[in-house]
Amino acid sequence: MMAESWDYPMVVTTFEGLMSTLLSHRNVNLKRLHSLVSSVVILDEVQAIPAEKWHAVKETLKNVSDNLNVTFILMTATMPRLIQPQEVMDPLRGKEPNRVKVEFRENFVTPEELAEEIFQVSASTPVMVELNTIASAEKVAKRLSELQREASNEIEENKKIEKAGKKKRR
Repeated sequence: MMAESWDYPMVVTTFEGLMSTLLSHRNVNLKRLHSLVSSVVILDEVQAIPAEKWHAVKETLKNVSDNLNVTFILMTATMPRLIQPQEVMDPLRGKEPNRVKVEFRENFVTPEELAEEIFQVSASTPVMVELNTIASAEKVAKRLSELQREASNEIEENKKIEKAGKKKRR
């Protein structure tokens, strides 16, 4: 029952599920509508919406936003005509927030080299990296796992050496 009514702090659904909730007259879909009030809805890959449906989707989202106090965040790497340039909130426009450092690079590094740099930096700072292919993300994740395992083994080895040194001093 809770899954049908979206009575959870966070709900993951499909675009079709969201649109059914917003536009359907069916009771099963209407049970979810109250959960959207004053919420934040993140829509990823909005460029996949068929062009002939952009106007209807845009008007629906605007209406829901205005009447239910819903904030929609549309995410895309390819800006569709659904979104006009003046409607885009560019987090880099103006001044970067103090808590975030965004870095774009012109030089090429392998996923493994990137993983090693991430590993070094992440020892003291939280890091988020976005890669453009699944294959490169898998390579970075694999190398990071290897580096973590190596670091853990080194820590264990140092503990053994330290323990052995204490026994000799006694």
